Amino acid sequence: MRRYSPFRLSAVFLLAVTVLLLAAGSVQLGRQSFDFGALVWIGFAFAVLGPLVTTNVLWFTAIDRVGPSRASLFANLQPFLAAIIALLLLSEKITKLQVAGGLAIAAGIVLSSRRRPAPEPPAD
Repeated sequence: MRRYSPFRLSAVFLLAVTVLLLAAGSVQLGRQSFDFGALVWIGFAFAVLGPLVTTNVLWFTAIDRVGPSRASLFANLQPFLAAIIALLLLSEKITKLQVAGGLAIAAGIVLSSRRRPAPEPPAD
């Protein structure tokens, strides 16, 4: 992160993933009909530029600003927040297992955020 910007890292990452996805899906891609309307192509562009590119840039920016350990802590909040949003907006039921998972996520974040002194290097 000191050497490359989040934008460059995101571009390299997305390019590498694109190459792998094209290789994995080349047979299906060759058989696909691309006769879609303009609205489908606009939706596709929005789906690619919105969540894919934006979230990658935000992710690498977060890693640059707070470090990988701390950024990964907040990435683990995603399933917890998705369950809460599903409960509030979609009236989904929350199971006991999901509550236990949410508590485990919260406990992991609390435990990992405690500051510990750095270990002393071994004396030679």
